[in-house]
Parts: sequence; structure tokens; C-alpha cells
Amino acid sequence: LELGLLAARAYGLAAIDGCCCVASLAAASASAAPLAFVANRDSNEVSVLDTATHHLVGGQIEVGEGPASVAMTPDGRYAYVTDVFNKAVSVIDTSTKKAVGKPIEVGTTPFGIAITPDGSLAFVTDRGSNEVSVIDTATREVVAEVPVGEGLGSAPTGVAVSPDGKFAYVTLFGEDAVRNALHCDLVA
Repeated sequence: LELGLLAARAYGLAAIDGCCCVASLAAASASAAPLAFVANRDSNEVSVLDTATHHLVGGQIEVGEGPASVAMTPDGRYAYVTDVFNKAVSVIDTSTKKAVGKPIEVGTTPFGIAITPDGSLAFVTDRGSNEVSVIDTATREVVAEVPVGEGLGSAPTGVAVSPDGKFAYVTLFGEDAVRNALHCDLVA
């Protein structure tokens, strides 16, 4: 029942050392608990779910307004959460289960997020400006804003990084298409 209630209000999901069917997955060290971080858009919080027991762990983690997507760093230390209505990305320390630092300001309507396999960059789609913001995860600053799509209304939504970390692919909701957004070495 607890899992069913969580799924009804969840929007984005990322897992540590577990297997989930929705959104981003990342493996942590073998000693880490199998946790999933779930964006709850209506409550402006992230829930933590133990994927082995299917129970919520601890209280809710407050983030910005309208959390939509979650991506984990490859080492499992941080969860990056897009805050649609805050025009920002919140960062959660997965060991303390608390948001850390100031939210990172990005675009006008941040939605999807993906992190490179080496954990150095996060790519954030911006449905409002038809761009992808690139965040340096070491400094937590935007280092590039890359235009994608064919014009107004392209609505970049989802993003995935190739396993070798060389390319970011972006889904364009308004164009019903997938585009190779950029060569990741160009912003490193």
C-alpha cells in the first residue's frame, strides 16, 4: 500500500544500487542500501524508498517547487533534482538525505536531467527556452547553454548521456523527435 501511494504522486525517480523501471538508475558502492529517490511534484519534496523492502526511509526531503526529474551521480553520493517552477536544480546529499547548497539556477522550465558516466557534468533540458543547460558538478555552476530543437515549442523534455559519455541525446516533445544535443567534450 505504501508503494502504491508513492507511485500515485511520484513524477521522477532515480535509484541507488537497485532496479527501477522509471527514469535514471545509478549504482553506488556495494555497501550502500538499495535506495530510490522519488520526486513528488505536488508536495515539493523527494521521497526515499528502500527498493529491497519497498518502504519509505526517513522523512521527506524538501526541494524547490515542482520537482520533476531525478538523476544520480555515478558514485551515488548526490541526487540532482529539477525544480520546474523554481527554475533551478536542487542537489541532495544521499547519505544525509538533505538538500545541500543553494539551488542551481537554470533556464525557465527545467525538466529532464542526466549525468555523465564520470559524474563531471549534468545536462538539464529546458522546455521553455529550447535549451540544454550544462552543469559542472564539481562547482555546481552552469558552464554552457546549448540550443536544441527547430524553434519555438520544441519543448526539450528527456535527456540521456551515452555510456561512453561523449554524447547527450534530447527528446523534443513538440517535434516528436530525438536529437543529438551536443558532443560532451565541447563543454568539458
